[in-house]
Amino acid sequence: MTADPNVDTVTGREDEVLSLLNEAYDDWGDEEYFRWKYDQYPEYDPEEHTFAVVDDELAAFRRVFRKELVYEGESVTTFVLGDTAVAPDHQGQGLYSNLHERTTNYCEDVGAEATITYNNADNVTFKANRKRGWEFSVLPLRLYVHSYETVLSQYAEMALPDGTAIDPVVDRIGDRFVLEVDGRRVPIASIFGTERTPDSLRLEVSASPRAVARFVEAASNGQIARTIPTAARLFASGDLSLTGGGNRAPSNGRADGVDVLEPDAVSDEERETMVELHRLSRAGAPTFRRDLHDVEHLLSYPGADVLVARQDSDIVGFAVVGPYENDGVLEARVLDLVAPSETIYRRLVTRIERHTATAGYDLLVMMSDRDPGAEWASIERQTIMWNRCGDSRSVPADRLFPPTIGMYDVL
Repeated sequence: MTADPNVDTVTGREDEVLSLLNEAYDDWGDEEYFRWKYDQYPEYDPEEHTFAVVDDELAAFRRVFRKELVYEGESVTTFVLGDTAVAPDHQGQGLYSNLHERTTNYCEDVGAEATITYNNADNVTFKANRKRGWEFSVLPLRLYVHSYETVLSQYAEMALPDGTAIDPVVDRIGDRFVLEVDGRRVPIASIFGTERTPDSLRLEVSASPRAVARFVEAASNGQIARTIPTAARLFASGDLSLTGGGNRAPSNGRADGVDVLEPDAVSDEERETMVELHRLSRAGAPTFRRDLHDVEHLLSYPGADVLVARQDSDIVGFAVVGPYENDGVLEARVLDLVAPSETIYRRLVTRIERHTATAGYDLLVMMSDRDPGAEWASIERQTIMWNRCGDSRSVPADRLFPPTIGMYDVL
């Protein structure tokens, strides 16, 4: 690879791009998801919005997404940097930095107001962007666990990687402690992936879904040292006990008047209503545009369901939920949830919880500035980062950032 690599578009190399993305990000997606995210994306131009380094084979790739930020009737153009990958044989050659410079320069050249990216706060890219002067805000990511053994195994691995001091303890007694959550018994050994001893004496610890949410928060937010004081508080509150009581509390939320529809069942008139509801619910806050083309694309997410809240026969709120499988965990992504009032928000959240449980999802993932409830874990590691472009300053930064964001805006 030369010191100044040739940067080209990916036209005709889509299969290579998909292969590289799945190599860089485990389970990035299949061809259907690629077509949805790329070919069907509003205003997508492969000649303008893809950047690739080619050296006989695809060595590195980055995509930029044009997005309009709207606030108080004003709209400004931004570009989101995403889907960046460097092939293993070409890493360590400065290709990532080269693509970063090329794409940020492109955003300035076309007159964008800002460049945006999404990063984990522990990521090297996050730290590098901070050194470059980028600003950031923590995203309101929420998780709701349906399948305790599947999800807790994933978060135990995240919090306690191989070789930690707890490994020999789990090996000795992990099969003798059983976590009972919502009527389901999960041996600690199975969470940490160790073998169980047949017919061993077991101690059952009942944990409420609220307790599970607090432990998921600790693992996700790098606060595993707080596990013991967190457990003490949960025992004091009754969310952890040796005497039962670990079932999920009956929901007090109403879910009546919320229908689950196939996207094709949503009429043209109802889609127009969704555009207007989004405008009303986001009034007074910066947000990414949702015109009819955006809503059409949102509803076309592979495998999506549409949850529609009605009053009489009128739509008063909606949510779009779609599947995503990652490392054996089937996630339900709440791509967008639009609710002009707290009452409608609660109805939709309750219906989403029930629908995704019935549909067999392991985990429910959502972006929400509102608090969806104590059984949801709040993850504070994902961020939105932004950098103003050149001399483009038609709208002050504090009127644009941070914007109100849905999961659809992050994909």
